[in-house]
Amino acid sequence: TTYAWAYLCAQDFRINDNIAQEGAGIYADVDTDFTGFSARSYVLLNRTGEFNLQCVQPEPMESLGAVPCAADTPCNELAYNVAETENGDPTNGSVILMQTDGHLNAIRFRMHHNVAAHLIRSVDDDEGNTTDLSRCLFTDNQLTASAILHTPDGSGIMGVDECTFARNSIASGAAIEVNHVDTAITRSIFADPGVPVLSSPNLDHVTTADVMALDLSTLPDSTRDLQAAPLFVDPDHGDYHLRLDSPDRKS
Repeated sequence: TTYAWAYLCAQDFRINDNIAQEGAGIYADVDTDFTGFSARSYVLLNRTGEFNLQCVQPEPMESLGAVPCAADTPCNELAYNVAETENGDPTNGSVILMQTDGHLNAIRFRMHHNVAAHLIRSVDDDEGNTTDLSRCLFTDNQLTASAILHTPDGSGIMGVDECTFARNSIASGAAIEVNHVDTAITRSIFADPGVPVLSSPNLDHVTTADVMALDLSTLPDSTRDLQAAPLFVDPDHGDYHLRLDSPDRKS
């Protein structure tokens, strides 16, 4: 029997207005044969250039119905997705679910106005899941638990670089929750009042640099991080660039 890994290669995408109990926006599954071989999943958002061998298109995207994003239409987003049952009851589901041996590599995207337990959940059963997020914006989501959850124990990697968390409602947990996974948080902003940046049993595997947060107490000590309240240009209209008079992460 021959197994093939599954790839979702998306660029200039919109994954909006979906409802499911789990993986309301993206559900990356795993399958295992009788020998224990795992057929893994890759989700590559705006990373097709770096993974061009894996994302070769057998036909032009236009032939599959793809159209360019209109100039006045938001693109590269997962928004208004809901994790709930068919009866409308909320679940403990996520917007993006990466099952065992799943690899999420995403850049230049926004997740907003989703309703779920988690935005991203990676189930790392010691198979080396990867969650690599860069230049991302997480805002205006209603969550009942940690926004990004990478558990249980595993040999995987969690990376968050140039990302902003703001105006999210997170009932419990933290912005990022990991369990003995190598974690790097860099050049990112955490501006959700009362929400810890990180939940982790220990900080031996965690590194940070150039992080600005309302509260740094859950992160390892670093002279390169800044505890301050960021000032955004126009958050009501989705502009989360720092104002010129805002505290600066590198000040």
